[in-house]
Amino acid sequence: MAGRIVFPHQDKIRYHCNDCNDYVDIQDLVEFLKNYGLYDSPNDYYQAWKILRLGTTEYVRKANRPCLEHKILQSAVKKLQEVGTNDLDDSKDSVLDEDSSPYSDTGQLNVSVIAYADGPPKLQIGPRTYYKDDELFYRKAGRLSRDELQWIIGLVNGKWNQYFG
Repeated sequence: MAGRIVFPHQDKIRYHCNDCNDYVDIQDLVEFLKNYGLYDSPNDYYQAWKILRLGTTEYVRKANRPCLEHKILQSAVKKLQEVGTNDLDDSKDSVLDEDSSPYSDTGQLNVSVIAYADGPPKLQIGPRTYYKDDELFYRKAGRLSRDELQWIIGLVNGKWNQYFG
């Protein structure tokens, strides 16, 4: 990590960039992102989540650019201030269509077409559902088999063509 997380006061969390010696107040960003896992964090915040939770992001390792983590976190904080946390609300998701895979050797894969507010439709892959001792469990989609991938492609090119055509 090209910087470090500092706690100057009990109620504040800041990021200190070692390259430029600047600070970014990340308290709200941390509060917002702690509700998300790696694969369900909103796209605009994915790299910030990786920096805060995993210690770095693959871009920093590959680019070897000073202040890159600093800029990613600064951008995420700015985006959060512009959009606010209320605009990222599950109640604004509208499920346009959904289906479950006919393959169940690793749990039944659920896929759906979801639009956020007035945004474009997007493909949601997962979760998987499975039963153990008559109790329903959920887990992330994880890796897809070739059959599952072909099934999803068939859905997108077939009955869901109206959303993605």
